Amino acid sequence: MDNYGLADFKFRSDSVNEDACGRWDCYVVVDCQLPSRQDAVGIDLGLKTTATCGDGESLESGRFYAGLGKSLEWASEQARNPA
Repeated sequence: MDNYGLADFKFRSDSVNEDACGRWDCYVVVDCQLPSRQDAVGIDLGLKTTATCGDGESLESGRFYAGLGKSLEWASEQARNPA
């Protein structure tokens, strides 16, 4: 019984490693067939507008970060001088 759809993948290689802190990682490389896509969009990132899509729709720049200056300053100082 294949509850996870693993039969759709061809396993190529794997690797199990332990780091110096005793944490384990497992890497698995598989081949799979991706469905062909006909829909695509181009996105241009900029300064005047945050993002502009290929169809002309744009996301205006917000100043959402303007009020975060004090928090960023405090966090940067804490990172430089940990207690």
